[in-house]
Amino acid sequence: MKSFYLGLKLGMSLLSVILLSNVGNYWGKSVFARAIVDILPDSIRGSNILQLCQPITVRVVKTNSAGSGVIIGRVGYIYSVLTNWHFVESSIPCILTAYDNQHQFIDPPQHLGDADLAVVQFYSDLEYPLAKIASQIPQIGDTVYAAGFPLIIGDNENTLDLGNKAFRMTQGKISMIPFKSLPQGYRLGYTNYTKPGMSGSPVFDAQGLLVGIHGRGKYRDPAFGVYLFEDGSEPSPQQLEQMIESSWGIPIGVYQEAMGF
Repeated sequence: MKSFYLGLKLGMSLLSVILLSNVGNYWGKSVFARAIVDILPDSIRGSNILQLCQPITVRVVKTNSAGSGVIIGRVGYIYSVLTNWHFVESSIPCILTAYDNQHQFIDPPQHLGDADLAVVQFYSDLEYPLAKIASQIPQIGDTVYAAGFPLIIGDNENTLDLGNKAFRMTQGKISMIPFKSLPQGYRLGYTNYTKPGMSGSPVFDAQGLLVGIHGRGKYRDPAFGVYLFEDGSEPSPQQLEQMIESSWGIPIGVYQEAMGF
C-alpha cells in the first residue's frame, strides 16, 4: 500500500513542482471558502430550488461525524439513499430526514462498483419526496447547487447538535467535465464551495434535478495523486490548476449505470 501511494506521489511530482508557488495561495483561498458556505445566498433563500431540494437531502450521522445524502428511491416503506461509499464503508450510521426524524439502516451499505457511491436503505411509514434525476448531463457553465450539512458553521466546529438545522446550499457553475474520469467515478467539476460534512451531498441543476453526488472539496494537495486520471495519466498543468480550483462530484449517470437503469 505504501508503494502504491509513493507511485502516485512520484507520478505527480513534476506537476507539483510546477504549481508549488501557487499551493499556498490555494490553501489561503480556503479561508474565504469558509465564509462563503456559512450562509444561504440571497438567490437561494426562499427560492423554489430550496423548497425542492431541502426535503430530499438527508444527514448521514455517525457517533462523532456526519455526512450527507439524497433520497433516491422507494419501494413500499423502504427508502433508498445515495451517498459516498468512503463515508459509510467502515460503520453503520443512521439517517436524519426532514424534521430530524431518525431512521436506522436496515441492511449494510451497498457499494456501487468501483465508484465512491453507496446506497443505504431505511424503513419509514412517513412519506418523503424523492429526487428527480436529470435526463441529460450538465454542460460547462451551467448553474448547479450543492446541498448538505457542513460540520463547521461559523464558530461552531461541530454541528451534530444542530441536526438538520445545519442544512446549507451553495450555488456555483460547472467548471470541468474532463474527457477521462478521475478514479472512483469523479468527473464532474464545479465552482461551489463545500465543507467537511458535505460528502455525499446531492448536486442539483437549475431545475432542481439531480446531476451528481459531491465527494471532494477544492484545493486538495496534488502531491497525493488525487488529480490523476483513472488510467494513471496526468493532467496538463493548465488542467491541474483548474482541477484544484474545482470541487468534485460523481455524475448521476454512474449510479444509473451501476443499478442497470
